[in-house]
Amino acid sequence: LDSDLMWTVLRGYPGISPRTRTLSPGRNRISFADEKGEEVEIIDLHPENLHPVRVSYPAQHLLVEFSEMIEAEGIRFAGVVSVDSGKAGRKLTIQKDRMVFNRPIPPEIFTIEKPPNFRVLSLD
Repeated sequence: LDSDLMWTVLRGYPGISPRTRTLSPGRNRISFADEKGEEVEIIDLHPENLHPVRVSYPAQHLLVEFSEMIEAEGIRFAGVVSVDSGKAGRKLTIQKDRMVFNRPIPPEIFTIEKPPNFRVLSLD
């Protein structure tokens, strides 16, 4: 798995990579195509709430499924993420019941105090 796909799996929500063309071939489906017009990523959305339920990557023969959506601190993620590598015949399922998100960093951490014997000189 490349780093973008790893982030999708661990985050529990598909990332949107910049592509040359975005298509909507049907209801509740978004496709991303490369410069040749070939589909490289297909996202299927739940018909009622439009949460992602499945992302397929045809070139890699990968299918990533998202279920049991959870919302924490205003951020949605899947409680269960399954990765199916059809070609390799392997499947990975990750289950989580909570996720901890980055907290704001207080500005005081970035404040540097000048030592007592330090002098500031102009470089002009």
